[in-house]
Amino acid sequence: MAPPTAQEAISISDELARFLENGHIADAATRTDDLQPECMNVSAMTVEADKGLVSLYLPQMQAGPTLANLRSNGQIAVDVSRPSDHRTLQLKGVFVDERPAREDERPLVSAYLDKLVRQLGLLGVPLSICLRLVWWPSQVVRFSVRDIFEQTPGPGAGRRLGTPAPPP
Repeated sequence: MAPPTAQEAISISDELARFLENGHIADAATRTDDLQPECMNVSAMTVEADKGLVSLYLPQMQAGPTLANLRSNGQIAVDVSRPSDHRTLQLKGVFVDERPAREDERPLVSAYLDKLVRQLGLLGVPLSICLRLVWWPSQVVRFSVRDIFEQTPGPGAGRRLGTPAPPP
């Protein structure tokens, strides 16, 4: 699949990039060609804000169906939710490329998960549960962000970022 052009991707603000990279719960959703949904946990993510690109780190041992779907139709949606207040965003986009994560990226994934484990701990999730997360080796999937939606519970849920909030 050819990389997207600059006109197709949307830029991502620095504030939004910091939110996405800050160790929140993240799930990548794809679909089969016959529209069957598939979803998996994301171990970490990085943002190339000026290019509208997001890189997801997916545990290789679980990523087979996700990768097959992306190679076939390229469609992806990613939900990112901060456990402490349920601020949630959904990014929709198109697959650009994939590669195995390099050993020098392992600390990045580990740091993302450390932040997530701290957040979950504040909510009472036992460390023993968090330590069961599979995260390495990882496959890096890059996608071009085409839309971002507010999904935080409340009256603004479902609206595209950059559009007016509904009246109270």
